[in-house]
Amino acid sequence: KVEHILVVGTEVDPTMHPGFREISENLRALRQKWFPRAKLVLISNAPTIDSAEVRIALGVYDKPVIRFEHGTTKTFAKMTGRKSTELGEITRFLSTLERLIVRACFVRGEKDSDNSTENEIKGWIKRLGDLTPKEVQIFSPDPKKRVGPRGITKTRMNEIMEQLAEKVSAPVKVLESSDLED
Repeated sequence: KVEHILVVGTEVDPTMHPGFREISENLRALRQKWFPRAKLVLISNAPTIDSAEVRIALGVYDKPVIRFEHGTTKTFAKMTGRKSTELGEITRFLSTLERLIVRACFVRGEKDSDNSTENEIKGWIKRLGDLTPKEVQIFSPDPKKRVGPRGITKTRMNEIMEQLAEKVSAPVKVLESSDLED
């Protein structure tokens, strides 16, 4: 039995493919024909929401898992290299998805490259309230890692979990590195 059909990018986000909408619609048709009970799952780190084709295609998926992890426009711009105004646009668009699953990676870094500060978490949780996700998945790299962004401690992860439990009605799942490799 096939439970899920997963769409994930390797080097670029799947939503960046010029035929993303057509591919998504073809996947839905094939799923209906061969595995009607299987769920279509998309994992996207940076959906190109300015494209109507992408916005339409995201509606095809039973479980669109979208990376959304910034509370302030300043940190969003610093960590992504995108315009700060895009965070509001992304928030508005994601609020229209009915089956949204939010995935967030928390890292520590320089002042503007740390999305685990109290201010960032408060802003992020406030934005989650606008999104009403069906599930929230959170994770962090190893905090002892010496190269690249450092993860947060288990204590900080637990504090974030407590804040989420108070403010967000969606179930929260902490992902381990083994969950991300599958």
